[in-house]
Amino acid sequence: MKNTDDIRALLDENTKMTRQVKLATDLLDEIHRHVAALSPGAGRFPPGGSPPPA
Repeated sequence: MKNTDDIRALLDENTKMTRQVKLATDLLDEIHRHVAALSPGAGRFPPGGSPPPA
């Protein structure tokens, strides 16, 4: 039964971490929507690249 308890504990921990990642991802998506509304060209170019001409 020890292995079963260990696996259950790991699954619970994984579930908690997955929920935290989902929350953070949702927050980043919300921030991105607000930034995109303020700056239409924001995020429309690759990292290290140049923004499109205005």
